[in-house]
Amino acid sequence: HNMSKSFVDNPAEHFDYDYFAAHQLARDGVEKEQLAGLNRRFQDLKDKILPLSVLAESQNVTEIEALNDVLPLLFPHTLYKAYPEELLLTGQYDKMTKWLSRLTSVDLTDFAKENYQTMDDWMDFMDQQTDLEILHSSGTTGRLSFYPRSKMEIEARQSLLKMHLNDKFDQELRLRDRENAVIWTGHAGGRTSFLRDVPLIANAYTKSDDAFFPLIPALMSSDHHYFLLRCTNLMEQGVEAAPEPSDYVRMRIEEARQIHADMPMLTERLLDIIAGLKYKMHVTLIGVPVRINDLVEAGLARGMENMFRPQSLIGMGGGFKNNPVIDNLISQIKRFAGPNMLFRGGYGMSELLSAFAACGAENYHLPPWVVAFVLDVETGQPRPRKGRQKGRFAFFDLLAQSHWGGIVTGDLVEIDWGQCGCGRNTPFIRPSISRLSDDSDPLSGEMDRKAWAAALTVLTENVT
Repeated sequence: HNMSKSFVDNPAEHFDYDYFAAHQLARDGVEKEQLAGLNRRFQDLKDKILPLSVLAESQNVTEIEALNDVLPLLFPHTLYKAYPEELLLTGQYDKMTKWLSRLTSVDLTDFAKENYQTMDDWMDFMDQQTDLEILHSSGTTGRLSFYPRSKMEIEARQSLLKMHLNDKFDQELRLRDRENAVIWTGHAGGRTSFLRDVPLIANAYTKSDDAFFPLIPALMSSDHHYFLLRCTNLMEQGVEAAPEPSDYVRMRIEEARQIHADMPMLTERLLDIIAGLKYKMHVTLIGVPVRINDLVEAGLARGMENMFRPQSLIGMGGGFKNNPVIDNLISQIKRFAGPNMLFRGGYGMSELLSAFAACGAENYHLPPWVVAFVLDVETGQPRPRKGRQKGRFAFFDLLAQSHWGGIVTGDLVEIDWGQCGCGRNTPFIRPSISRLSDDSDPLSGEMDRKAWAAALTVLTENVT
């Protein structure tokens, strides 16, 4: 069944890098392919990923014969932060490796013996010595989640980024041979899922590294990030005293202070670069809304207007997490960059290898290698795969080969299984996405709670 193999292992190649073609298949044909792909992933991984083995065994799942058969096996997104917190607090990264090894088919036995001084070191060494890249979430819920990704999966993500830029329905977005520069309003790299994308974006959007311009020419430290997260958590619990930083974190705090103090200078430097690029090439401006707003305001204060070539791309990700919404942001950007900019949102999450690009109607289309489910918020039961369905978003990402691609998320979405006005044939998520409260483990209604408790136990037992 070769279609299935190429369709889920390398969709970019399978569809000849044409993103539009991937969204044109007949629905029933797609579901057949999805089912074959789902069962193949299950058979490949069921003996290699401990919590999955336990879920399958204790619920007698041996075969995926219908799409909904995978529901009792989906991991709640909270699973990726279900490590004993003391491991991070006391820097036992050897034990973190042991914990993580239960969530990936990559063999980490030899590496679970080694400890490292810092979280940054741990993640860097894993990058260099294993077939994994570990990424972590931003920790908006108060805890970091850690995700193992194989180098092959990172490559698949890279191919998809290039594929996004080749969609015959979105002519303006097709880079083809256009010279393009990327203005990136964040750190030059780091280990959160957002910053892990930096080299991928630079590679997909520019012809050479010297056309990529970050605001902050430094890597973001995960140790520092985690320290700030702990401080925030303690403040929210009403604890006045900050935790004592290690010497390493103290150095990173100093660096961050310096960057903060240099921010006006760094912003001016980026504005000089933008002035130098004026009309020489297309520009893609990417960042979180707050940072983009700061840059645009500083540019307008310098009298900079209409700085980008028409149909340059503005990509804003990450939303306004914990920040107030900026009302006039779009009109300000248009003054600064020019009236004919392309604004394209996207919807994605650390657990997912694909991001969903917004179409012209501002809907997020689900590519055929992502099997989507809508679960009833109260009961966790699946809603029908037709019409418009609102509920908790769950999915199976068929691109995942070294980790389990099935996740029940914390997001409330409305999926429309009908037709979108944009001409794509795939189901789509409507733009009004919100976060469900994250108090308990979001389980699929098909899942046996005992089985889930057992899966959680095998993930953490004998780690400490």
